[in-house]
Amino acid sequence: MYALTGGSITVAAGAFGGLVAIREIQLQNNAFDQATVDLILNVFAENEADFTYATPSVDLSGTDAAPSAAGLTDKATLIAAGWSVTTK
Repeated sequence: MYALTGGSITVAAGAFGGLVAIREIQLQNNAFDQATVDLILNVFAENEADFTYATPSVDLSGTDAAPSAAGLTDKATLIAAGWSVTTK
């Protein structure tokens, strides 16, 4: 499990590239703005085939912003691939 909750951080493109064997990613309550939520969803969606666990989960809820239409498209891509994705 990768958990980062309750604080505000900066996320850069490629920040999660090494987490291919991860099963559960908890990123809720970090007050991420919409652009950051979209970036995270996009990084996971673009690299979905590299993840080795069949049904990973990612939580971007709580104080994190809701994804935009593009973020929702990436969320749908992940769900179609077997992921559990929680957002606002």
